[in-house]
Amino acid sequence: MAKLNLATGAYDELGSDWYLTDVIGNVDINGVAMHEDALGDNYIYAAVKNPEVDGVAQGNVLVRLDDSSMKVVATLSKYTYSAAIVRDTFYYANGGFGARVYVVKDIHTANPVVDVWDSSGCLAEPTPTPTMSTTTPP
Repeated sequence: MAKLNLATGAYDELGSDWYLTDVIGNVDINGVAMHEDALGDNYIYAAVKNPEVDGVAQGNVLVRLDDSSMKVVATLSKYTYSAAIVRDTFYYANGGFGARVYVVKDIHTANPVVDVWDSSGCLAEPTPTPTMSTTTPP
């Protein structure tokens, strides 16, 4: 497993014995995107289906990953198959043309906001998000 160094364009190896399943367990993962925060630190954000935190399944969630931990950032309205990050907003969708676009704003904060844009471009009601929780592999 390696991560792209945005400054150099080279891939930095995370370690030959490190696997994503070591951090998130054996779950479905999709909608993966990389984010560089204001301090220059890079994180992987991904939609994960039912990861366990302290033995409790979390449902469809957005998580922030590094090489040793997973933080649940927000509960997602839908499981996603495609995603992108622009600035500090995670955009995702689970359908084709005309489908709703879901957004998670302020992904770097403790209280991100989940919104939905419908096919007419109108913002639907925001969804409350949980406080961030962290799990570290055993």
